[in-house]
Amino acid sequence: MRQRLCVILLALWSLAALAAPPEGFTAAMERLQGDPALNGAKIGILVQSLDDGAVWYAKNEGLPLIPASTAKLVTAALALEYLAPDYRFTTTLAVDGPVNDGVLHGNLYLKGGGDPVLTPATFRAWAQQLYDGDDSANRPALREIRGRIVIDNAFFPNPDPLRGPGWEKADLPWYYAAPPTALACNQNAVRLTVRGTAPGAPPSVTFDPPTALFTVVNQAKTANAVRKPLEVLPNGTTVRIIGGIAPGKEVVERLSVPAPDRFAVEQFTAALRDAGITVTNDPALKGTAEPAVLLTHHSPTLREIIYPMLKDSDNHTAEQVRLTLLALYSLEPPVAGRYPIMVTNYCELSDIVTGNFFLVDGSGLSRQDRMSPRGAVRILTHMALSAHFAVWYHSLPVAGRDGTLKTRMADTRAAGNARAKTGTMTGVSSLAGYVTSQAGERLVYAVMLNDYRGSSAAARRLQDSIVGLLADQ
Repeated sequence: MRQRLCVILLALWSLAALAAPPEGFTAAMERLQGDPALNGAKIGILVQSLDDGAVWYAKNEGLPLIPASTAKLVTAALALEYLAPDYRFTTTLAVDGPVNDGVLHGNLYLKGGGDPVLTPATFRAWAQQLYDGDDSANRPALREIRGRIVIDNAFFPNPDPLRGPGWEKADLPWYYAAPPTALACNQNAVRLTVRGTAPGAPPSVTFDPPTALFTVVNQAKTANAVRKPLEVLPNGTTVRIIGGIAPGKEVVERLSVPAPDRFAVEQFTAALRDAGITVTNDPALKGTAEPAVLLTHHSPTLREIIYPMLKDSDNHTAEQVRLTLLALYSLEPPVAGRYPIMVTNYCELSDIVTGNFFLVDGSGLSRQDRMSPRGAVRILTHMALSAHFAVWYHSLPVAGRDGTLKTRMADTRAAGNARAKTGTMTGVSSLAGYVTSQAGERLVYAVMLNDYRGSSAAARRLQDSIVGLLADQ
């Protein structure tokens, strides 16, 4: 009995030794948090071994904090679980009347299926196919549409643009806060380019893709000596441009489209006309497609779409994915309350303790979102055991290599090693992911900061220093 007890105690001692962080690690972690620039900030940290589950360091690990784009970890996990990596978003083109002698006597319907990466190129390809016709598919060549072009956004729970609750008003004119819609062309955003011309003259202003939906008030001047830098000030459908710009210099901004349905109709009508198809009636902007399907477009796979969503922190893709999940897995509450319930249900089914998340959107743009460091670590740990881990892991930014971590931790052992999702907005900085220590231990971590003053530089220094320290162990 005494010998058995010694064996048990020895085993427990060995396990404890394995579970303990390296000597001096805790003190080093405390020293890293001494930057005066972070005085008053809320800091939550959790570092845990992925190999044996041992907690290496914990500070405010259960504190609910605004995660910013780190919330996309949950969006990606839900999508891989419920949609699967090979899921494709579908967009259809349909008609409700006959085509006689090249003339469509009826309406043409664009029915959206949530595709986050639908572009005007698809519209141009469709227009050419309509012009050419296809006898084998019983699709006569088209030259004129004597009807309306109708946008069908009914796939999403609410056919109107559904920005997440709690998005800041100042963000709404910009591409990263573009409204999600079931039919979203060019991510419901345009590129505006302002280019200096001759001194004393106003600069040129162009949109890509071309659009007439904005009114440009160009009060800027081209000048060799610029006193006030050029500014682009969007407000709804009006874009005011002020300040100065040097000849030949360009300023490029990406703006969200305030009327996505009108934008989609405009882009498709332009594609039809470029292909040689006349549209004789003014477009209708709403409708529900019940007619015969002529053409179908399938997006790239979800695994391909999640890659830029996580690597580049693509907000619009995250929102399109969130609303697609809600469309396919309908729940009872009003639309605004469905996503938090879906996240809770996922956590329960995945044996992730609930209470670590309250997420109202998929992108993390909302200041109503909450996530604790413990919640982030548990999602990362759960996905490490998932059949979809390879897709997930491959999509995370790599320190010093790509995505939102391309310029961070480049000269440390974390470079090419650590993978993590970033999250940044005013007063908010988060980093959560994986790294392997020098000794070969796989670690999972979350370092989240809220309510700091000034820029995010000090917060990022802390995060990068912590991940570098983990890689050095």
